[in-house]
Amino acid sequence: PDGTDYVNAKNVCPARIYIGMKGKMEDGSDAPADDFLARNGLRYGKVYGFATDMSSSGPTGGLFRDSFHKPRENGAQVDGKFVAINWMWDGVAKNFRHDGAWDFQIDVPGYESTDMKWWNSGSLDLSGSKTEHLSPDTRPGMTAFIQGSTAGYFGMFLFDIICNSSFSNLTGSVDVGKCCRSLLHSWCQGGPGCN
Repeated sequence: PDGTDYVNAKNVCPARIYIGMKGKMEDGSDAPADDFLARNGLRYGKVYGFATDMSSSGPTGGLFRDSFHKPRENGAQVDGKFVAINWMWDGVAKNFRHDGAWDFQIDVPGYESTDMKWWNSGSLDLSGSKTEHLSPDTRPGMTAFIQGSTAGYFGMFLFDIICNSSFSNLTGSVDVGKCCRSLLHSWCQGGPGCN
């Protein structure tokens, strides 16, 4: 859709979250009360990816995640938002060709032709370091998670408003603005194995 070929989607993605609506089937209709997946919000939901202003004057200076992290000190901050991708599971298992992973190589929905881009590890069409090992922040009053990377950094994503927000559909973005932050930490500051 953007005039370039898709590349292998492996490690071409931002931090992602899933938001599901409990009690709904894949088409949004009410689910039977005994449906385990629906009861837990796993039949009707969307995947959201972290996007930020990728202009040279934006919070990352136009750098994608791996390049941004290398020279940073602990506590660097990147404001952004989680935006829903267009793909949504329809209840039928299909091969990877039909997966939503490809959506992170094109413009962010609702922000087409702007500087708001997916904050992928390498770029929109270049694989980067793998993100892994998500961990929830279990402190009282916090809605956050920490995500690590094989590049030797991790980010904490804070959601101050999301639990107080209510929305009836799953389109658009979780518009938390400056309340959605990636606080970046690096335990690999130029030592052995850091490159």
